[in-house]
Amino acid sequence: HARAGRFSLPAWCHGMTVNATRPRDGASDRGEDRSRSDAENGDPMRMSGKDKHLGEASARFDALPSSLDRVPLEMLRDLSLNPVDDPDDIPSVIALCDEEDDAEDLATVADLERDVEVVSRWIADEEAKAEERRRRLEAIRDDISSETQTETRTAGDVARDAVSLPLAREMALAKLRRRKLVAELEATRAREAFKIASLERDALESARRTREVQTEVDRLQLYIGVCEASRNSGGLAGDPDRRLFFYADCHVGGLGKWYAWCLSERPNWHRYPAATWFLNPKDNQPLFCPVGKVLVDYTDQPAFSLAVGGCPGSDWLEDKSRLARLLKQAKLQTTTHVPTWFVKDGEWVPSGCGPTEADVQNLKVSKHFWHDVWFVKEAKTNFGVGVAVKRSPKECLASAEAGKTYVVQPSVSDPRTDERGHKLGWRMYIACVSPPNSRALRWYMFCGGYLVAADGPLERNVLEPLGHVTKDRVCSFDAWPESSAYEPVMREKITAVLRAAQPRMKPPVSKGCFELFGVDLIVREAEVNGGHTLMTKKSYASDAGSDEEASVDEADVDFDDVRIVEFNRSPRVKIEDKPMLHALLNIAVPKYGIPQHGAVWDLLDVDPEMCDTWHPDERDEREEMETWGGARWDGGGRDGQNP
Repeated sequence: HARAGRFSLPAWCHGMTVNATRPRDGASDRGEDRSRSDAENGDPMRMSGKDKHLGEASARFDALPSSLDRVPLEMLRDLSLNPVDDPDDIPSVIALCDEEDDAEDLATVADLERDVEVVSRWIADEEAKAEERRRRLEAIRDDISSETQTETRTAGDVARDAVSLPLAREMALAKLRRRKLVAELEATRAREAFKIASLERDALESARRTREVQTEVDRLQLYIGVCEASRNSGGLAGDPDRRLFFYADCHVGGLGKWYAWCLSERPNWHRYPAATWFLNPKDNQPLFCPVGKVLVDYTDQPAFSLAVGGCPGSDWLEDKSRLARLLKQAKLQTTTHVPTWFVKDGEWVPSGCGPTEADVQNLKVSKHFWHDVWFVKEAKTNFGVGVAVKRSPKECLASAEAGKTYVVQPSVSDPRTDERGHKLGWRMYIACVSPPNSRALRWYMFCGGYLVAADGPLERNVLEPLGHVTKDRVCSFDAWPESSAYEPVMREKITAVLRAAQPRMKPPVSKGCFELFGVDLIVREAEVNGGHTLMTKKSYASDAGSDEEASVDEADVDFDDVRIVEFNRSPRVKIEDKPMLHALLNIAVPKYGIPQHGAVWDLLDVDPEMCDTWHPDERDEREEMETWGGARWDGGGRDGQNP
């Protein structure tokens, strides 16, 4: 038996050996081997049951006619081929195959196929010989009838059984070897298929990139041809007969990608490629510009755009502290905006000019504001970021962080709520447009907008932004039953603010410019005949085509019930806002614009020639810098300072 030395299969069976010179204890061997993972020990039988590449092969192996098929895969590593006759002889599958657990299989598909064929042929030959021996034994049993002959047959059977034990062991090892080889063959085929797929993917990616590069080269050649054709007719910006136009997306952020998307849908407009310009020293992120640092008809990098997506001076609308000071100087704060105080570096500014007890008492008796609900907002943030709700101005001051400027404002009393009890706000859109070679700046208001709601129910005593800060759209402005009554009031108040801001706007002369703003407004519960309307108990979003009458007529609207909260440059837009953007571009960049019949921009009554008429002296500039930490003139839009 194999315990006496080293048992081996025939030489052509690839060295399948059993090292029996150092038998191991069965229990300890099983405990040690189970602590290893399948990936570590490399067991082909266990791998064939778990590895995703070998699942199909495993299913086929389980159908092989072998006594090993009844053994669970979890036990194959600790397999004992003949535990009754030799309980201490428990060699592992890897040991039976004379391979190390962590040996790397470098066999090719051809080698594995040849090995499988050789082992399968040997197994078939041995099974044929065993069948022949079985037939001979049955023939001998039929011929022998006497007791002497029976005793002789029994002794002969024992001798033959002793001889057949090694053959049975060799047969089991050969079948095990074949199963391992087939599993390795399937794994190798899977690896090669994966490599082929990777190469094909790389080839497709390379072909795609080649096409992109070729397209970019074609665009560059087209651009050069257009420039050459326009050289004698005023250049790219001044050629009135030019029929091809270019835009580039330089990934600046804001609305630039939306404008580029809209321009891509126009005929005769072509995308011009962008390339890295330099790294931003603040965050080491790349900034992009059109390839070759050339001018194009529109890009969100204003230094290279003939139509700039921003107007210098618009910071006086977006910055909450500047807007409040602007309206206070124009004497519009009490009727159009909200009473506002300022905090900078944790102190009231100007020094000691916070809300007094008299101010709080005036708010207490006012019907337009709550004296016990206050907002503290970062001056340079939007979209509901940097807003906290407090009980008093002192709490607002205590929550302000150093190095930031805040506005402190009381809440408008009894704001409109929807049928869920969530606070409502109104989002309207305005835009300014200045043509090239002109300082005139015209303002437009979009005929439409949205109602936005807070995420939670409004409760005066619950000081959480969830119920006091409006964010998400809930219906369109036109679907609001009272839109026709309140739209003229909103338009009038917005126009008054723009008239006050117009002298501070400074559009570029050599280029055209345009900029989109979102205007947030708040509306109090309307009072009709001394009582609140039932609007809040109804649905605020009536179905399209509904005959429901507005619950408030225009004559019943209290002018002071509508308040402007803030202006936002580069407001967030969604896919349904594309017609609005198309219509704006049709005004600002009209060449080959796509008509938008359902999107209308109305011209507002603001003098276009009044822009850039406010010129602060050095003392004002110094005061602005020392008190507020900024220059009176600031960049326009998210694109930064314009040329």
